[in-house]
Amino acid sequence: AITDALKKKQDTDGTAQMDGYSTALGSGSSTTLTRGYAGAALARIRGNSTEISNEPVSMVVHPYTYNDLVDALSEPLLATGGTGTTAWGGLNEEFVRKYVVGRIANMAIMTDANIAVASNAAKGGVFTKRANVYAELWGVDVQPQDDKSLRGVELNGTMAYAYGERTDTWGVELNLGAAAPTS
Repeated sequence: AITDALKKKQDTDGTAQMDGYSTALGSGSSTTLTRGYAGAALARIRGNSTEISNEPVSMVVHPYTYNDLVDALSEPLLATGGTGTTAWGGLNEEFVRKYVVGRIANMAIMTDANIAVASNAAKGGVFTKRANVYAELWGVDVQPQDDKSLRGVELNGTMAYAYGERTDTWGVELNLGAAAPTS
């Protein structure tokens, strides 16, 4: 339990880094994640002529936000005979079957439930691997400590790490809706 709590804190601190990018897309709870927002974020990173990055790009969003993307991409279009077709030529069938997107606009998509949700909005992001820096002095260390007043042993967990932003132009904040899905 101690290790899990420390790892959750570490992950929460990491996801908070996405809130620090100078470029932001979306306006909170009223903004639905679409393929357009993903593509716009990628274009902002790739189109920056000041500091060009050709590294792979990833997108991390809250699972509630991701659900909106699933809904948007899996909606069938009705063709003239009333039969359902899809707009993405085969993508939707796999999408609906597996409920997963591995990549969109050539970006890896990941979800993280530790992204904070406030007022039905969550701040995810699109970034290159080197947009942020993570340094760890030591990993999870759990040590027992004898406590005579409790007549027992306390377990104390520690770890030392730091996150920082390396290159701001290699990341884009996504401020998107994250209401709990109901259907």
